[in-house]
Amino acid sequence: MRKCKNLLVALVLTAFMWATGANAEALKIRMSVESTPGASTQYMLASFRDALKAEMGDIIYGIEWVDEVFKQVDPRLKLKWHSKNGKYVKKGVKVCTITGKCQSILSGERVALNFLQTLSGIANSIDQYKNKIKNTGINLLYTRKILPGWKYAIQKLCKSMKCYAHRDDLSSSILLKENHLKLIDNLEEVLLKAKKKNKFVVVEVSNIREFKLVADNKNVDRILLDNFSIPNIKKILQITTKPIEISGNINLSNISKYTLKGVNCISVGSLTKNVNCSDISLLIK
Repeated sequence: MRKCKNLLVALVLTAFMWATGANAEALKIRMSVESTPGASTQYMLASFRDALKAEMGDIIYGIEWVDEVFKQVDPRLKLKWHSKNGKYVKKGVKVCTITGKCQSILSGERVALNFLQTLSGIANSIDQYKNKIKNTGINLLYTRKILPGWKYAIQKLCKSMKCYAHRDDLSSSILLKENHLKLIDNLEEVLLKAKKKNKFVVVEVSNIREFKLVADNKNVDRILLDNFSIPNIKKILQITTKPIEISGNINLSNISKYTLKGVNCISVGSLTKNVNCSDISLLIK
């Protein structure tokens, strides 16, 4: 049996996740590798070949993150990818071959798989949702419901798959939600001030009464119908020409019901919040 030195790998995520315009080569992943107390001091110095394999048929995404993890662990490792980001891989197919020291490969294994499994899982979810609404002209939106630290990686993935942001951050647009509406005394004045900031203005409404308050306001760019029933959505689509976003408890089973003429976009928080990670393993050959 091949024996490798037992290692503890600590990954300290720095601000690269939040940096805009970063690329995989410039990412600052800090890897700290320490020997486990009492571990054997003998390990294999020879080169071994490991393989990343898809255990289920899946779209693969996160190649640049895996590359960077192993680069930080050991620049001498050689990775040969047999697939590309966004490509479907059949069950049991090898997606990458890694050649190098066993110690180095196993040091980066868990962190690399975390990136690849998580991002591939999100990519598959996006693909499934987009297939449900294809040929409708409706855009699929992801939201800001993202695990802290993962924003840059997930945004890059979503954009590459033409899944657009409901809004990238608090400064990219102005969103008035239910709680805001309860606190506002003069909605007309607030909307006017919002528009003067040259921002895209979205108002979220939860019932037809709230919708009527903003339906004809020229300072509103889009109205978000949150948790509306299908009959009420149809009523609103008959009386407005404003861009309409649908959101709230939308899933793969019911999203097709919301692909109505007049709907511009559908936002789904579970795309990035309830992640079903892909089953990908690393096996020594």
